[in-house]
Amino acid sequence: MPKKPKIELDPSTWNDARLADEIYLLREDRLAIERQAESHKKREAALKALLRDRMIRANQTRIGGLHGQISCTPELVAEIVDWDKYWAYIGKTKSWDLLQKRPHQAAIDLRWEAGTDIPGCKKNRVYNLHVSKVSQPKE
Repeated sequence: MPKKPKIELDPSTWNDARLADEIYLLREDRLAIERQAESHKKREAALKALLRDRMIRANQTRIGGLHGQISCTPELVAEIVDWDKYWAYIGKTKSWDLLQKRPHQAAIDLRWEAGTDIPGCKKNRVYNLHVSKVSQPKE
């Protein structure tokens, strides 16, 4: 595991190289924690699926152990089986609330690259930081 970064109270006094190192070390530490969390998440999902199947077969709605309890409740969720009919319904009834209001960035990028302007959409520049390890010189 990477060396734990030393957190100081006022990073505004650090030089840029120190900031880069602190960001890198924090990122490496976070990624190690996320890898462990991902392993736990997979095991948790497998155990949940096993218990859910058992509870459904046994027609149980609640199970309790020494440390936790689990409830299993049905929920109705939408599955669109015919998109043409779904879109037609939305257009005919103007039921725009059946859609999520967010742009699909990849589709917009393709149109912009083709020189197409999209009404109601403006280009906004966002700056992102990308963190990587410094290569050590070979001896």
